[in-house]
Amino acid sequence: TIILTAAIDFCRPEQHVFFNFLSIKGSEGKQASNYDNGDSYCDNNLLQNNTITGGSVGITLFSSTSSGLMTGNKIVGNTISNAIGYGIQMQYTSGTLIEGNVISGGPDANYGLIGMYLDVYNDSYVISKNTIHGFHLISGTPPAYALYIGSESVAGKGSLISNNLIYD
Repeated sequence: TIILTAAIDFCRPEQHVFFNFLSIKGSEGKQASNYDNGDSYCDNNLLQNNTITGGSVGITLFSSTSSGLMTGNKIVGNTISNAIGYGIQMQYTSGTLIEGNVISGGPDANYGLIGMYLDVYNDSYVISKNTIHGFHLISGTPPAYALYIGSESVAGKGSLISNNLIYD
């Protein structure tokens, strides 16, 4: 699957409607163990040059142990702004490339933001050449994180985080 140059705009969080705009979720497949590359049926997707404004999560790659790991996906050159939760979210992935994206806050994104959120399990990912900036929170709210890694991996499946610009 290739998703190129889409413009997605939702700037009405006052309605308390939450959207994950580009969301790829693994379907039920079989695997030998929890962290094998089973059939998620959501592998080798390219999400490139999209502009996403608003919503709760800009881009989500989400699978589960029952679906198998999503492998070989690429999130490249996207612009994500004013998401009120996460810019990019990943769970149960392997070999994901996240490169050259711009994630920024906005007027509605002012409470406990996370630029990139890696949860539960992810391995062999590369996060490089991204820009994360402009997270201006309301005083007294939960903190913001440019990159939050709450996931595990296994020995021999290293990941790389390099050359990212984080400011403001």
